[in-house]
Amino acid sequence: MSAKQLSEKFAQMDLPLIEELVVPLPELIGLFTLWTRRLRNWKHSTVANFAEVSVSTIERVERKGQ
Repeated sequence: MSAKQLSEKFAQMDLPLIEELVVPLPELIGLFTLWTRRLRNWKHSTVANFAEVSVSTIERVERKGQ
């Protein structure tokens, strides 16, 4: 998915305006993770090392955003 496609997907998401602190939607976390990793041109293993989780966890999180 290109950066343009990712930004278009962000724009299409119907996110409610909430004044309270809430847990973000899993789809939003996955999309943000994927978008950030690709913009930085990082491998899954790089993100996994920073987050101190397994590569499969990063892959699973990103699948939620697709």
